[in-house]
Amino acid sequence: MILTMNDFSWQSFLDKFSQLLIESDEGYCKYPGATEEEIAAAEARLGTQLPPSYKSFLRVSNGWSAMGSTMPGELWSTGETEWLRWCYPESIEIWGNEEISREEHLETQGSPGDRYNGKYMENCLAISGWGDACIVFMCPEIVTPKGEWELWKLASWIPGVDRWSSFQNWMIDSYQFLIDNRQ
Repeated sequence: MILTMNDFSWQSFLDKFSQLLIESDEGYCKYPGATEEEIAAAEARLGTQLPPSYKSFLRVSNGWSAMGSTMPGELWSTGETEWLRWCYPESIEIWGNEEISREEHLETQGSPGDRYNGKYMENCLAISGWGDACIVFMCPEIVTPKGEWELWKLASWIPGVDRWSSFQNWMIDSYQFLIDNRQ
């Protein structure tokens, strides 16, 4: 199911995603949406404009309580998001050493255990806590023409990181992963 930003409904998608997690005994995951004031306050605090699909998600659910197995911990609300360098500097120390060209970084997006430019981690925005030894954050160094930031999933069992072109693409893939791996 490939959807564009214009025809994607976060409300419908998150209801389906939450239902899947309820069936997996994870519980209801959605929170009330963030107000425009809460989003503006987060952007002012962080000193940046958040990417469009992430802001659209926040308007429907200001955070997310669980992602299922082998996923990050809770997705944070507008008041909890923070620069990776402030909340998880040890992650940058451990995984932020590799430096490759921007071209090579872009060429490897979407491959298992993507090669990545670890120096970009210094400017990434953490949007989750660690859960099952896994975290997700967004990289403002790699931005699509539509203003989407690259999303990174870092886990102790992944060599390197897994990367998606947007928050929305990662959420769709996470939902599909859970469907494909239901028991």
